[in-house]
Amino acid sequence: MTNHSLLAFDTDRIKDYVFASKALRDIRGASRLLDQLNHDHDALRALVGHPPIYAAGGSALFAVPHDEVASALLRVRQAYAAASGGAASITGVAVALPDQFDWQHDDIRPWWRLLGDRLAAAKSRTPPFLASVSHPLLRYDAVDDWQYASQYDRDDGLIGQATQLKRDASRRIRAQEELPESFEEIAELSQPRGYFALVVADGDQMGKLLAACPTLPAIGQTATALFDLLSTTVQQALRDIPKQHCDRLILGGDDIVLAVPAQYGLPVALHLVEAFGQASQARLGKPLTLSAAVVWAHTRYPFDVWREVAESALRFAKREAVRRGLLGGLINLLVISSANHLDFATYYNHVLTTDEHELRRIVRTMRPYRPEDLHILCAARNERLADVPRSKLAALNQAIFQPSSRQAILDALKTLVHWRGTASRDALFDLITTLTGQRQRDLSFPFAVLREQDTSGMTYETYQTPLADLVELWDFLPGAAHATANPAD
Repeated sequence: MTNHSLLAFDTDRIKDYVFASKALRDIRGASRLLDQLNHDHDALRALVGHPPIYAAGGSALFAVPHDEVASALLRVRQAYAAASGGAASITGVAVALPDQFDWQHDDIRPWWRLLGDRLAAAKSRTPPFLASVSHPLLRYDAVDDWQYASQYDRDDGLIGQATQLKRDASRRIRAQEELPESFEEIAELSQPRGYFALVVADGDQMGKLLAACPTLPAIGQTATALFDLLSTTVQQALRDIPKQHCDRLILGGDDIVLAVPAQYGLPVALHLVEAFGQASQARLGKPLTLSAAVVWAHTRYPFDVWREVAESALRFAKREAVRRGLLGGLINLLVISSANHLDFATYYNHVLTTDEHELRRIVRTMRPYRPEDLHILCAARNERLADVPRSKLAALNQAIFQPSSRQAILDALKTLVHWRGTASRDALFDLITTLTGQRQRDLSFPFAVLREQDTSGMTYETYQTPLADLVELWDFLPGAAHATANPAD
């Protein structure tokens, strides 16, 4: 290949565009519009003039002659602006390949790194917002207030072209598929009613996998395989849920956002993480990982805040995997019960953990979980602990959240004295020892005591328990057939 450049595209701020509105119909329409733009290989080939090396998940890669780069960039940008009413944009950069470069066999890695650096630099220069001119005669979109209104909608009044295009796309999709019109329809099938789960997931270290590919064909094959694996895994994860009660909000790159009934949240997340690892091993010869987070809330909770909490829970899971020396594959969980939940890391540091003094720390959670540990938690809830009264669980949870370990242990033991049924009581001890990896002699119920000694001989203690997680998630774990109408009661 002579006198050619690598031309890479990546959609700008996908989530800002998709979630500009809080209504499911607008979110779905925006997501599907991007799907059409990003995955229609024939349309992309017509715009660029050459077939894509890959095109999936909001990004694409081409090899084009040097003198066609500028015109190809312009045509793709114009197509995005026209299809989205100016609300979505895409960044493109190019790197010239050396003369006589054999794109089938020559090492592409130095040029791939340079292309990635240029793309990151170009995207960082894209402004996060656009300033709009205000005037008494100008009106803003009632749904997405960064753009001007241009037409009337019978539901929302004045809306802009971008919102209208999203709704037109959503109507076309609902004419072909039986999908929910609103988040309330998803919550109708939920147990408990009125709640639903937001499942977010993200691939772990996928960029490193592409960076290790030695040739352009290898990059194209790997990127296409990754997106196919993600798409198939998502379809399989949702197959047991009626279509009119769930929706895929985003499937772009290695980002996944799903809205499902409450009782399906954890099974969907488990399937995503476990099935993706198995499928990647079968297709690519190596087990790749996804990190995921499931956040439950009532439909009345503000969706934009809810999504931000879910994203923060996912980021926490990925950071915790690094801290534990894992590649990824952890699942974080949270039930939003008040407006205080704004960031998972803050909630973890200020509510779930307490530094009693410099040598002792109380950790009231095991989150984020490995999939195998979540199966243990679910089995305990559905089998040996299924008949435990809610009053006992509430008392146990209240004890765990005492500010001192001493008071927490005393209150928990008081609850245990009046506990009926030795089998369920033994199940609590077994759950703590199994999930913390400690022996029963290292328990100070409801905690397992983990001791570490530093080089100076100082002993640090961590009092940790999974029981608060069990209580918080009780109504949302698979098999919660007796869930109450309001789990906060």
